[in-house]
Amino acid sequence: MGRTSLHFTVLAAICAIDTTVIGKISTSSPTLTRLNNNGRGEKILLLNSVKGGRVNNKNIKMTKESLLKGITIIRGGGEDIPTAAPLTKWARALKHESKERLIDGSPSKPKLYANAQDSYEEKIYKDDSDFQFLEKYSQTDDADDDNDEDDDNVMMKRHMIQNASSIDDEKTVYDVIIVGSGWAGIATAINLEAKGINNYKILEARKNIGGRSFTLKHMQWEGEKIPVDLGSMWLLSGKLNRIYNAKLFRNIKSVRSTDTERLYKPNNGGPLSRAELTEIYNSLYEKGFDKYQERKQMNTNQDESLNISLNEFLSTIQTKNRLKIGVSLQKATVTYLIKKFTEFDYAGNLERLSLWWWNNDDWAGGAAGENADDLFLNGGYSSLFRAYAKPVRKNIDNESVVKRIDYRENIINVYFSDTAKKVNKMFKAKKVVITVPLGVLKARDIRFQPQLPKSKRQAIDRIGMGRLNKIFMFWKESDVFWDDLGNIESFADVVERENDFSFYNPRALKAGKNHLFAFFDGDEAQKLEDKFALTDKKKYESEITKRAMVPLRNMFRNDIPDPEEVIVTRWGADRFSKGSYSYNKVGMKKTDRNILRAPIKNRVYFAGEATSHQYFASTHGAYLTGRVAASKISESLKRSAQQKEK
Repeated sequence: MGRTSLHFTVLAAICAIDTTVIGKISTSSPTLTRLNNNGRGEKILLLNSVKGGRVNNKNIKMTKESLLKGITIIRGGGEDIPTAAPLTKWARALKHESKERLIDGSPSKPKLYANAQDSYEEKIYKDDSDFQFLEKYSQTDDADDDNDEDDDNVMMKRHMIQNASSIDDEKTVYDVIIVGSGWAGIATAINLEAKGINNYKILEARKNIGGRSFTLKHMQWEGEKIPVDLGSMWLLSGKLNRIYNAKLFRNIKSVRSTDTERLYKPNNGGPLSRAELTEIYNSLYEKGFDKYQERKQMNTNQDESLNISLNEFLSTIQTKNRLKIGVSLQKATVTYLIKKFTEFDYAGNLERLSLWWWNNDDWAGGAAGENADDLFLNGGYSSLFRAYAKPVRKNIDNESVVKRIDYRENIINVYFSDTAKKVNKMFKAKKVVITVPLGVLKARDIRFQPQLPKSKRQAIDRIGMGRLNKIFMFWKESDVFWDDLGNIESFADVVERENDFSFYNPRALKAGKNHLFAFFDGDEAQKLEDKFALTDKKKYESEITKRAMVPLRNMFRNDIPDPEEVIVTRWGADRFSKGSYSYNKVGMKKTDRNILRAPIKNRVYFAGEATSHQYFASTHGAYLTGRVAASKISESLKRSAQQKEK
């Protein structure tokens, strides 16, 4: 998954405040009118870093005593760098604030999350008995070493031996068969185990486990072993994420993300200053586009493309601004910010994102502060996945591609292809959980008998499946050209092109020295993936590299060399994913994810990030839906057992 949003319950971000201003805030300040509770009875004000990293204590005391009574002041907002700003933190604080204000705008647009089953699911989300099970299991000895980079291969060899001796598998009736061993799949299995249900099987189509969380562990470059995460990279909201567990995390390498970002002007114009970034963010993003699209959300009776709001808003930009920034630079910068917080966060093109529902999510939850900062897993995301998946590996069959599910009778037949042995098989189960990515469901790669209900098929079609890819670029140490970035984590230029790139600096993330990585999207990039990703890997990598070097040469200098090695992801062409993660597409209904998640006849269940209306496009969203599926299955199996006893 891409760099999805860090969700604060901070409800105001004051950008680039000078220490002499803090004591002068008035009760009529727009900042104060936006403050709200953080869920714990406290009120919070997030202050950006100030000059020299110090805050005038006298002014803060005055503010708290005379104006901000009862408000907890938290210093945050990134490093005090003249040409960088924590844009992502500001935007995510603003996002939550906007959601607090979002109310019914029309009969067509009901209140956020006003669904009957939310209270049930929230109760399950909070039930962390599975963590107790995982903690207990993590204390036991196991032959497999979680830090072994060949761990998945060891597991596969072990299961090949097991499968060879399991000649009765097709006669066994499992309580549950889980299709897919990503976060939703293993969460379902973990929670079944925690509830005493161990008669289950996980069928995984890939050679590896983890689905869209997968780390290449064999990349050696310039004397460094570099984990390359093709999918998930950050644990959103860090220690406040709902799937964070300190005991399970004790051996996981991670670094707290500061979200510092530098943006560069067109035509080798150098970086924008922090003052320019702050001015454009404040006036054109926070008080501009964000407010504009929010008013349209609340006052329109028909959904439309978010791109319409962007074009309408850009036409209103005037030259008036405190720093006398030109119109073209203003438009280019705010367009980049909008795309970063929409297309890059949600993996959906602006033309396809729903005005009404594009940001209808809650991310990871939690309050602001150091514990809420994203954690970048610089040891590889697979290390986290393996720590959670450890107790359920014995039940995973890899290279098992499910083709058909016949649920016409109480006992379900699951037909699949064992691609390792090149044979077709059939397993039986009382319950089946489908956790495959939305792209696979859209492609109808699994045949259901009877076919899925019409409402579910329509929901599958209406929800969007995004495509966001990454390029990893490796240079010789002598060719490194980005030393001046220091601890700045991300950077980009604000030039509008057919493809957009957002670059990251692994040095700042303690993830390696002589390489960069970038997220990229754009219609042209998707066409290149469709054309070359499966037929000519080298051509695909070459074309994407060529396009990535254009912004790099604009930001640094024209003579920087091409990288020596590149790795480019291809999630759209991946046959077992067919996209990166889901987004809310224009024209979808607010209930579509609930419809997709709903069980069929208490036999076929659905889980995965696309089934989460609250935390879609995230690993924790996928995990929590697996927790819910396991809870419902457990209740159903208990009822069936009780009826038999009667």
